Amino acid sequence: MTGWVILVDQAKDFPNAETPHKVITTRDYLARPQLFESARPKVINLSRSYSYQSRGYFCSLLAEARGHRVLLGLVPGDRFEAKAREAGVDPVPGLSLDPRARPRRVVRDIRLLRALVRGEAVDVVHVHHSHDHWLGALTRGPAALVRTFHNLRA
Repeated sequence: MTGWVILVDQAKDFPNAETPHKVITTRDYLARPQLFESARPKVINLSRSYSYQSRGYFCSLLAEARGHRVLLGLVPGDRFEAKAREAGVDPVPGLSLDPRARPRRVVRDIRLLRALVRGEAVDVVHVHHSHDHWLGALTRGPAALVRTFHNLRA
């Protein structure tokens, strides 16, 4: 198996028909290491929770331990950065993702994300907050855009 592996909590969260890549549940990723014995896929973790000791958290830890490639963009200095680093996942360097950033900084984020999406042949861009939603739309290229709303104001 090569290419991307998309991790979801439940198979219905992201039907396999929507992508040419393997979509598996976090439970299978944790329990079936034989699926990846001779491969080092790039992993996109779309789990609903990365909280301590959740399946999403352990999948990110395990992906790094298995030598799989994990991409994570987040606001530097945010509480999620510390959690990601604790889980062994280094965020994409150079991103601001600050919704209050000046236009020059936003343009820099757009350029960096476009280059990342093209250079890594990203198939799915997953966004969570209102600023990220339009930034994802501007940078995704041919990749699918998955939008998660965490509250009515997102």
